Amino acid sequence: MDVVDGDEETEQARQRALHLAAEVAETDDSNVPVLLLQLKDILDLGPPRSSLGTIIRIDLWTYDVIHVCNLALKQDFGGISGGWETASQLGNILCQSCVGLTLPEVKEYEETFLPDVVENLLTLAAKLLDFSVKAKVEREKNSNFQHFRKTMNSLEWLYSYHVFLTSNVLHSKRFLHILMTEDLEASLFILLILENLFKSNRSVMKKLQPSVLYSILDEIVFKISASEDSSVARASIHLILTATDIHPPLIEILLSKRYRGLKAYLSKWKFRGFDNDVRRLVALLEAGSIAQAEQLRLNRAATVIQAFYRGSMQRRSLKHAEWGIILLQRKFRQRRLDKEQRRAKEKQQEQDKLVLEQKRISEFRSSMKKQLKMLESVPAREVNLYMADQQVQAASKIQAAFRGMVARKRVNERRNEVMRDRAAVTIQRQFRRYQKRLADSKAPYPVVPGLTDSRRAELQNAIADRRQKYPPKHRTQDELQELHDKAFSLLANHMLSNMKIRKTEQRREGLLARLNVDADQLLAAPKLHEVSPDSLDAFTSRSAPVITRAQQCHNEDMRRLKLPWWKKLWDEDDAERNDDKEKAEDIEQLNF
Repeated sequence: MDVVDGDEETEQARQRALHLAAEVAETDDSNVPVLLLQLKDILDLGPPRSSLGTIIRIDLWTYDVIHVCNLALKQDFGGISGGWETASQLGNILCQSCVGLTLPEVKEYEETFLPDVVENLLTLAAKLLDFSVKAKVEREKNSNFQHFRKTMNSLEWLYSYHVFLTSNVLHSKRFLHILMTEDLEASLFILLILENLFKSNRSVMKKLQPSVLYSILDEIVFKISASEDSSVARASIHLILTATDIHPPLIEILLSKRYRGLKAYLSKWKFRGFDNDVRRLVALLEAGSIAQAEQLRLNRAATVIQAFYRGSMQRRSLKHAEWGIILLQRKFRQRRLDKEQRRAKEKQQEQDKLVLEQKRISEFRSSMKKQLKMLESVPAREVNLYMADQQVQAASKIQAAFRGMVARKRVNERRNEVMRDRAAVTIQRQFRRYQKRLADSKAPYPVVPGLTDSRRAELQNAIADRRQKYPPKHRTQDELQELHDKAFSLLANHMLSNMKIRKTEQRREGLLARLNVDADQLLAAPKLHEVSPDSLDAFTSRSAPVITRAQQCHNEDMRRLKLPWWKKLWDEDDAERNDDKEKAEDIEQLNF
């Protein structure tokens, strides 16, 4: 189902490309750029490196839609709908059409068409940059500059896929014209584009003509010397350092008389926030040669590696120290919290104790007050009786409390005794079970109980019936002698046939050995003018092949004997398999 859907989608995309090609062929030239904007939706159906995207781009090339798009960029977009925004969109569509399209069988594509596309895009970018610089309205300026950035980004996408186009970009006069701009934002952007171009194709500077390389360096050095903005100078210095790292012979050009004043220009950019790059470039200029500059680069690389290593070690030690500090703080806070909780608990206990004491005192006072009130209502002659009665009640309470304490103590003691008894019973039960399992494991296997008399008699009768039905065969001495003679004759016949077979095998092995030796001799035979009597004897002798084969077998056996034991394991396995095979053949021969 997915395959069918994919085929339908491919067919629809191809039909849309065909209809668009037909419409472009029939419309006026002024409407072609606007009509070509529909390519965006068609190209979005298939990414550049997908199978659908490749099919769509090949169809667009076959229908000459890409050629028309390239030609449309050469028009003046001032009177076209959408203006220069349409031009920037068309440039992006053209780059999107070329990215992912490779036509190795069409030499025109890479030799003339793609360089022409690069030149048209650079021309469009230069026009947009001029419009942006000359614009007086801020909104128009920003709009043109955004179109310029979009066009240059599309070009960067194109030569990042077709890397060989980087040389065409650098050799273009339009690119040099864009590089010579004095606009701050445009200068920063084009310097970044140039740095990315050097990184995308690290061998491009080797293919540049000296005049082109000098022109680019002149403009970069001019920006360092004439610019008053530190960001432009910083980008220019960083670009030169990147170029020297990628192409070390560039250092000799910087050390030539042509750029003798570059070191003096660098002095005004000290203490501007990028002193590291300035010091690096000054060190390269003071090196005097490529070898010294390479040594400086290696020293700087070693310094950076050491700095990273020391930084990592320091961060690791700080991390361990941080862990130790965190652990110390955690323990300190926990100890402080425990101390505060202990103090709060002790304080709460004291407060509870004080409250209980106050409650006891208040209850005692209230009871005393009640007794005094009761004494007031008791007649004078009954006071002694009342006091005696109160003393008896108090004694009864004291005795009840004491007896309750004693009873509780006995119950606790009895509870402990009960627990000990239950534990002892449990232990004894488990020990008895263990003894039983041990005795069962040592006991012999249970014997099946003996047969009954009736069953024994039944089995004896069955055995007797079996013996009567199949009595044993008794042979006489003559029958045994006849059987022995028959077996002896069969064995003698087998031995005779086996001897014949053995002789035949030996003869066959001898013939095979002779054939092998003769083949080896023929392969190693000398030329006719180099033949000697000894070589003739080797060919005419009947024993020479046998002797040679015997020597070969002897050498092979000696080589096997000298092998280590672990290499003989496979030989032993092979020998055992051969012996088993021979035994099987012998058995088959015996089964006559």
